[in-house]
Amino acid sequence: MSTAYAPFFCYVLVLGLGTVSLSVHAAPLNWVDPQIPSALAPFDGQASRLASLAEQDMLIYQQPRQVTTTPTERGNRRYQNVSFNSSALVVSATPSQVRQLLSDYTRYVGLFPSLTEAKTLYKQGQISQVQYRIEVPVPIPLLSFDEKVILQHQLSEHALSTLIVDSPIQYGLGQFEWFPLADAKNGTPQTLVTLTQWGDLNAPKGFLVTTLLKALPEVKLGIPNGIGAFVMESIRRRYDPDPATGRTYPQPQIIPQHSLSAAQTQQVKHLIQRANGQPVVFAHRPVWLKTPKRAEKLFFSTSYAQLDAPPSKIFDTLAQPTRYQQLFRQIKKIQLQPNADGSTNADIRVGVGLGVINIPFQIKLRTQKINPTTAIYQANGGDVEFLDGRVQVEAWSPRASLVSITASSKLGDNAPFLLSIGKSMPYADMLPSIGATPILIERANRYFQQESRRNTP
Repeated sequence: MSTAYAPFFCYVLVLGLGTVSLSVHAAPLNWVDPQIPSALAPFDGQASRLASLAEQDMLIYQQPRQVTTTPTERGNRRYQNVSFNSSALVVSATPSQVRQLLSDYTRYVGLFPSLTEAKTLYKQGQISQVQYRIEVPVPIPLLSFDEKVILQHQLSEHALSTLIVDSPIQYGLGQFEWFPLADAKNGTPQTLVTLTQWGDLNAPKGFLVTTLLKALPEVKLGIPNGIGAFVMESIRRRYDPDPATGRTYPQPQIIPQHSLSAAQTQQVKHLIQRANGQPVVFAHRPVWLKTPKRAEKLFFSTSYAQLDAPPSKIFDTLAQPTRYQQLFRQIKKIQLQPNADGSTNADIRVGVGLGVINIPFQIKLRTQKINPTTAIYQANGGDVEFLDGRVQVEAWSPRASLVSITASSKLGDNAPFLLSIGKSMPYADMLPSIGATPILIERANRYFQQESRRNTP
C-alpha cells in the first residue's frame, strides 16, 4: 500500500532539510513579524489539550491555509495560500531545559543525525545566522550529501523562529514552541514541544533537488510530515531514549491498536476539517517483532483522514490489492493468489523513477479482512522484509468516511542494492510510513472523485 514508497521517501525527506551552494551573509534579514501560526491555535491556546491528545505519541497535523510573507535578499515574497505543518511531543524536561537545548545551535551537531558542523556567521542579541553542514554518505556517490545551509534564528522566551536564508528549498520558515505542563510523570517535569514549519517546494534550486521533485511531484505531499517527524524524533530520543530491548510480539499482534476516546475523536475530526481534509498522524513509540533471527524494532504510525465516499466503497478499495494499481502509477504489475483461510497473497512489482535512476523492487503481501470494516496486511517475502499494517473505516457523514491506517515498514538485511540506499538515511525505519500517508490519501481521494464523476449522469 502506501509503504510502496519506502525506497525513496527517506532519501527525499532528508532533502527537505536542505542542501545548498553556499553564499556569504554578513547581516540578518529584516524579519519583524514571523507570520507563523502557533501550534496551539486549534486548541484554543491550551497546551494541556494538545498534550492530552498526543499522550505518549508524536502528533502531526496541518494548519488552515493562510497568507504569509518570507524575507529574502531580493525583498519580501508574499504567499496567499500557505499551509503550515505542526508536530507536537511531550518530553521529560523543563521548559528551560528545552529552551537551552534549542538555543545552543552548536549542540545541533549530535542532536540531529547527518548534521556534522554548526558555525555562527552573525549574532546580535537574540538573532543569529548559522551555517550548518549536512553529510549523508550513500553507496551511490551521485546521491551522497556533503553540503551547507544557512538559517536565521530568532529566539524569544517561549519560542524559536527560523528562516531559510540559503538552501535548495529556497523559501521557508518555522517555529519551535515549548509549554510547561502541570502534571509531572513519576515526579519528572513534562514539557510540550511543538514545531510549526512550511517551505516552498515549488521553487527549488540545484540539479539534484530539482530533478527529484520534478520526477516525483507527489513527494511534496509527504515532505512536511517527514521534516516534522525527523526533527521531533531527534528531540524525543535526546530526552526519552528507547530502551535497548522490549517485549516482543509475533505477527499480526505486532500492529498497535490506537484507540481514541469520543472527545479525542472529535478533536481529530476538528483538525482534519480545519486543514481541508489533510490527515492527522500519531507516530507511536517503537515495538519489537519476534523473528527467527532477532527482535526487530518497528516504528508504527496511525493516520486518520476523511475520504469522500461511503465506508464500504473505501474499504473495498484500500483492503484489496487489485485496486492498488489504480492508485499508484509506480505499481507495474500485481499477481494474486487466494488462500484457504480467506486471505490473499499479492505479488506486487514496483518501479520508482528518481529522475536519473530507476529502482525496481518487489513487495509480497498477505492481506486479510478481519471484519467488514477492518483489514490487516503483512509482508511474506519480497524486497521490503518488514511491512505490517491495519486499515479501518467508519462512517463520518452520509457522504464521507473516517479512515485510520496503522502502518510500519523496514528494509531487511537482504534488500537489493538500489533499494538499500534508503537504509543510509536518518530514521529510515520510521519516516516512510509517516511521509507516505498524505500521498495515499490524496491518491484515494482523487480516485473516488473520478469514480463519482464517471457515475454521475
